[in-house]
Amino acid sequence: MLASEPTRVRQLVERALRWLTLVACTALAACTLSGVWTSRARAEPELSLSWPTHARCPDQTWVLARVEAQLGRALGDARVPLHARASIRESARTFELTLETEHDDVRGARRFRAARCEQVAEAAALVLALSIGAQSETEPVVPRDMEVPAPRTTLPDAAPATERRAPTRFSAVVGALLERGLLPHAGVGPELGVGLAWRRSRATLSGLWLPPARSPRGDDGGKVAVSLWAARAGYCHTLLGRPRARLAGCAGLELGRAAGQGIALARPETRRTLWCAASLSARLSTQLVRRLGLYLEPGLAVPFVRRQFVSSDGQGQRLAILHTPQATSKRVSVGIELFF
Repeated sequence: MLASEPTRVRQLVERALRWLTLVACTALAACTLSGVWTSRARAEPELSLSWPTHARCPDQTWVLARVEAQLGRALGDARVPLHARASIRESARTFELTLETEHDDVRGARRFRAARCEQVAEAAALVLALSIGAQSETEPVVPRDMEVPAPRTTLPDAAPATERRAPTRFSAVVGALLERGLLPHAGVGPELGVGLAWRRSRATLSGLWLPPARSPRGDDGGKVAVSLWAARAGYCHTLLGRPRARLAGCAGLELGRAAGQGIALARPETRRTLWCAASLSARLSTQLVRRLGLYLEPGLAVPFVRRQFVSSDGQGQRLAILHTPQATSKRVSVGIELFF
């Protein structure tokens, strides 16, 4: 007969102390990583500009110089930099410049047209200076010797600003979970979930299933096949963000049912036990297109209580230990994310 044997009070206390020590060390490591990423973010230039090379247009050095001239100071560093990307298209009589910006999930797009490329480049430099000035709570300074063309004459087809804050986004997650620790050997199962993202935060709710994995043969010749059903709720905070990629630290709670099915025993049966664990992970995600992305999330889960799977005779006497789950459940999740 297969039984799920509870640990003794003293063992529970010792394991609880080990668990608290592990959580404290993990929290310290997470804070250290967060500080490292934050310090790196603070060391970034406040303007990250991608400017095209065009034979009849000013280069990126010229544009950066004009931005500094309009700000009245040199460009420095910022914790959350302004990312800007420009593209230039030349037609028979005009130059058309499209400027896309992003700052802390605030995205904007502007389009300018003029007879000379210097004019649209000057307008782009003015927009960048205004954006940086608004972030640093200082007004850009326009030198007296700089001529700002009238919008209706020099920039007749300037498109209105489309700057807006990134909205709350819903998503669906379809992935696979690789686990080692609860199961006798590494196992893979499906994971389905939904997510809600806003600014630098993300909340998730998912369900996972690990199919039965058999243990090695015990002293009495028996085996146990261990499986898991669980629901997981989590929260992620972005530590490092880029327009197409993000690195986030995540924490969550799992609640479900672990089951063990006896194999090659005198009285084979199935016993079930509660699974409750805290999880920590690092989530790396990238957005391929507007509504599709990929993610990779390595992490671990620490169960609050571990129970051994043992075999016993008809009188309830233990014969052999078939499987003892490890103190931590190591796992890696990978999959796709659909945005709505």
